[in-house]
Amino acid sequence: RPDSAKVGPDPLSVDCICVIVTMHAMHIAGFDLNLLTVLQALLDAKNVTVAARQLGLSQSATSHALARLRVALEDPLLVRGAHGLVLTARAE
Repeated sequence: RPDSAKVGPDPLSVDCICVIVTMHAMHIAGFDLNLLTVLQALLDAKNVTVAARQLGLSQSATSHALARLRVALEDPLLVRGAHGLVLTARAE
């Protein structure tokens, strides 16, 4: 079956729900759910500029969203490596 004909829940949705469930010391009412779309793009691209382009956002707005995600999830999520950004253990 081709990827476009997948049946069942979107893996993005499941991953995002797991992120929400594992947040520490934070109420869901205070979390901007739009950040989950940014998080998924960043995790896929491992590059802020590429993720921003895919989302139709500025690099600055995407960097700001990453900073908010880092605070909310209490993890750097993506750190600089020798060849670009690398996912932290929690981000994987």
